[in-house]
Amino acid sequence: MVRLAASVLDGFPVEALRLPAETVGLLHQLGIRRIGQLDGLGRGELTARFGPRLVARWDQATGRMAEAIHGCRTACAVEVSQSVEPPSGRQEVVEGVCETLIERLAGTLERAGQGVMGLECGLGCLSGVWVNCAVDLFQPTVAVGHLMELLRLRLERVRLPAPVERVRMQATVTAALTARQEVLFDDHSAWLRRQQLAVLIERLANRLGRRRVLRPRLVSDAQPELAYVYDPWVDPVGGQRARRAQAGDERAMGLPLRPLRLYPRPVSVEVVAVMPDGPPVGFRWRACHFRIARSWGPERIETGWWRGRPVGRDYYGVQTTTGHRFWLFRRLRDGKWFLHGVFE
Repeated sequence: MVRLAASVLDGFPVEALRLPAETVGLLHQLGIRRIGQLDGLGRGELTARFGPRLVARWDQATGRMAEAIHGCRTACAVEVSQSVEPPSGRQEVVEGVCETLIERLAGTLERAGQGVMGLECGLGCLSGVWVNCAVDLFQPTVAVGHLMELLRLRLERVRLPAPVERVRMQATVTAALTARQEVLFDDHSAWLRRQQLAVLIERLANRLGRRRVLRPRLVSDAQPELAYVYDPWVDPVGGQRARRAQAGDERAMGLPLRPLRLYPRPVSVEVVAVMPDGPPVGFRWRACHFRIARSWGPERIETGWWRGRPVGRDYYGVQTTTGHRFWLFRRLRDGKWFLHGVFE
């Protein structure tokens, strides 16, 4: 069946594999427009160049890999509104109406087992202008006090052109509430820390903007300084899906040990080695000489020809006689040594 499916799919365009637009564009640049042309490239080379998703989609299409299909209901946005009589521009009046609407909204969602992930508040002014402000959350909730606190952070920066005559509250994104099983003699400290972290992230994201509160995410790239990107911590639409995908990608990558602190650009150092291609026995950095007690490696990292100027490095983890651990590499094209990271 797998061979039959593969032969049938050979003539289909690569777009049929449901790949990201940038991946399809790169395949077209390489002259690969049909699924059958992928057989001419090694699976390892495809994974190294495009990441695990391309090979996974190919295997799912041909039946080599199972793909779970999850049924889901289309969630309709829940909206409530209320008139302000008489119209007012006073902060306490507007916030009081907002809190009433959030209570109604949260009650409706809680009965359906849903929580708010994205909230939008619209203030209709007498001048006919609507002033909108949005609240993004890290995890679904129906806690009225918490939602109101986050909304206040956004309302603080709102300037009303005229008194407010109507307030509209809408749950733009919802998700299932997570239930927590109470256990006898349970240690609540870990759960409380997670909750406190979520509250901190939501406060910072709604005060500073979600594009300013970021987290690193690993991507499939052989070059260490390019093997990560920064994503918003609070992403109501794709955040949970991205976290699940990242966890799966990290398990699939099986990366070797990496230093906690990686310099944005490798630092040139003077290294003493017994042999030109051998491990280092000492190096000089910041006017200090370090003697190496033990080392492990090399781990060779090379980028593909599609990068233009390929990168080739031999990495060594080293531990000095003072107990410090560093990540060094030797550049293959000229034999120069660099410090790239520090283990802490």
